[in-house]
Amino acid sequence: MSANGWFETGSCSLVGDRAINQDRTAVFRGEDALFLVLADGLGGHPRGERAAEIVVETCKEAFEASARPIPDPARFLTRTLHKAHERITLFGLEQRPPIEPRTTVVAALIQAGEMLSVHAGDSRLYLLREHAPFYRTTDDSYIELLRQQGIAADRQQDTSARRHFVTKCLGGSLLLPEILPERTPLERGDLLVLCSDGFWSQVDEVRSLETLSRSENLRMTTNRMAHEAVQAAPGGSDNVSLVTLRITDLPGKRAGNDDRHREPDDENMGLETAVRILEAALNEHRSNET
Repeated sequence: MSANGWFETGSCSLVGDRAINQDRTAVFRGEDALFLVLADGLGGHPRGERAAEIVVETCKEAFEASARPIPDPARFLTRTLHKAHERITLFGLEQRPPIEPRTTVVAALIQAGEMLSVHAGDSRLYLLREHAPFYRTTDDSYIELLRQQGIAADRQQDTSARRHFVTKCLGGSLLLPEILPERTPLERGDLLVLCSDGFWSQVDEVRSLETLSRSENLRMTTNRMAHEAVQAAPGGSDNVSLVTLRITDLPGKRAGNDDRHREPDDENMGLETAVRILEAALNEHRSNET
């Protein structure tokens, strides 16, 4: 149990049977706020591990520099990942010859009784409530695209040579990826699981999530489940990374649906700014007339 008293966390990252571990994880703690990050460097591109490191470094820098509670968490997440994308791209361009490091990412910001999550690629976030799956991110992947089109069956997905192809990631392009934060109210007892594809693709998903959800010692169980994922693919295990969080209390939870406590979205902020500018211009015009 964390000393903060309102959450319990676990984290484990294993190299598996790969030459290096290209996964990176972090849990950043602030008063009444948590920021969970997991990045999985793409092995088919050079320096994926550095791309994942840049994501974690950028998230740490942004979280530590922000006032808390973060006044506009959706904008915070979008800007942070866009900054990480730009830094990864710049790092690649600075190499001789230039390279294109890439990484997946999944991140969750918890504050005021709710979670805002973002992801790019096939690293996943699961939310379990009362020991049952409640929410899961949708993979940005070639296989998921086929599945949505009704083209690929589960067995075909498992054996497809393109199983690891992602359709969105950070790095590898001068274009900013579309990042869409999702907001989810939390309840006491909720369990969050962030993981790389080396975990979810190598385990019995239902059994593993239930084991984590019912764990009495989340840190120890997280470590054990990560090692079990490596053992489930003997001689061929991918990097395996897992970050877990159980909510034991909800400090600072917003009451009801009171609009006074809602963060303004970008569209409303833009409208309010435009109105203020127009009002200032009209006031200046009236002053000049008098």
